[in-house]
Amino acid sequence: MPVGQFSCLRGKKLRALAVTLGLAGARYARQGVGRMWPAATGTVLGAAGFVFPMVLLSLMY
Repeated sequence: MPVGQFSCLRGKKLRALAVTLGLAGARYARQGVGRMWPAATGTVLGAAGFVFPMVLLSLMY
């Protein structure tokens, strides 16, 4: 587990990476390489993990 002041930044970067890789996977799945459902699921979960903490923080302040 990362401990320190940059652990929050690392989490955001990894979630953004999940969205990016999920979108790339969806592109290749449309071309017939791979399946669409894992790419779509990864994209949605990555986006939710990226946006949800920001929404909670904005509601707190």
